[in-house]
Amino acid sequence: MAHPLRRAGTYVGLVIACVAWCVSCGSPAAPSPPTTEPDNGTLTSSTNFGIFTFTTSSGGDITITLVSLSQAVPVEVSIGTVSGGGCTIQAVQPSFVIGEQWQNSLSVAGTYCVEIDDISTPNPPASLTYSLSVTHPS
Repeated sequence: MAHPLRRAGTYVGLVIACVAWCVSCGSPAAPSPPTTEPDNGTLTSSTNFGIFTFTTSSGGDITITLVSLSQAVPVEVSIGTVSGGGCTIQAVQPSFVIGEQWQNSLSVAGTYCVEIDDISTPNPPASLTYSLSVTHPS
């Protein structure tokens, strides 16, 4: 039978080894800061929408800002997932105006899209230049 002090020494050594192993693991890495990307384009009467795609390595918050628009016409902005070369819409912000910010969240990592549509009817402009800012998880 082992002496009680030897057993206690074994336990103390085991505890010290476990603590040293846990400390060496360190704390979890901090999440990456969000990425902000511009999207600039021109909508025409024949192609009255534009699509911007981006990929994230995690879910999280997304903020879309309409920075500029060449004419004061109503536009609609949507968020979706890329599917078959198009954008499968998941959420819509109708009547988006210059300077407005729209916040939403992405549930998981993946490839997403932001779509901007000229919804001025019945006489859309021949050409509409826009600028969006999209902030999303890295």
